[in-house]
Parts: sequence; C-alpha cells; structure tokens
Amino acid sequence: MPFASGGGSRTCDLKKLQGRTDVLGVGPLTAGHYTQVRLVVASAAIYFDNQSSGPACAPAIAPPAGKSASVDVPSGEVKLNHEFTITSSASTMLLDFDGDRSIKQTGSDNGNGKGNSNTKYMMSPVIRIVSVQ
Repeated sequence: MPFASGGGSRTCDLKKLQGRTDVLGVGPLTAGHYTQVRLVVASAAIYFDNQSSGPACAPAIAPPAGKSASVDVPSGEVKLNHEFTITSSASTMLLDFDGDRSIKQTGSDNGNGKGNSNTKYMMSPVIRIVSVQ
C-alpha cells in the first residue's frame, strides 16, 4: 500500500504522535479476510536531547541536534498478527505503538542515560491493531 504522502518511504517522530493520529498509507485493498499486516522499518534512531522539528510524519524529517544513537530493528519488518475482514472500499485501521516498551538498551551507558560508544539499542516493536473499520 502506498504512503499517504507518496514516495517509497516515510519518516515519523513517534514521540510527536503520542496521543495523536496520522495517516500512514492510503490505497485499495481487495475485500476479504486478512490475518497479518507487515510494516517494513528501514531504520530507527533514538534522540536524547531534542525533538525533531516539523510535522510528526513526513517523507523526510530533519534529525534534531544533540546526542543520538541508532536503534537496531532485527528483522527490519514488523508483523502484526490480527485477523480482520475488509468488506468495503473505505476501511480504516488504527494502530497503537508503545514506544516505552518497544526500545531496549542492550549495552552499558555508564549510568548517565545519554549513551556512549558501547551503548546499543534494539527495537522489538510493541504495536497493536486497535480497530479495523
């Protein structure tokens, strides 16, 4: 399904989406029964000092200044196992991403919470399908 903004990729500041919604993709789906949704994650980063500027989601968002670290997404793909049936051409799927439970520190940060050369982060996305209408 293509992204709502067009193009082949989309960047989102997930902290800015907290308590808000945004349209990720728009396109036709064949009516029928589905058992899984897959989201491809090309890259992820965590920023410690500042938020990004601009919208919460866009084709590209300028990274904020300050300390950051890359976040490993082991499979590069998020699979949401949830059965649903599409019966009409106008359907909406609402997803809930739990960022606090999704990012795990896998190395040491010397207790300062800002990371260092040994600090690594891994994303095991906690996303649930809230509704399909």
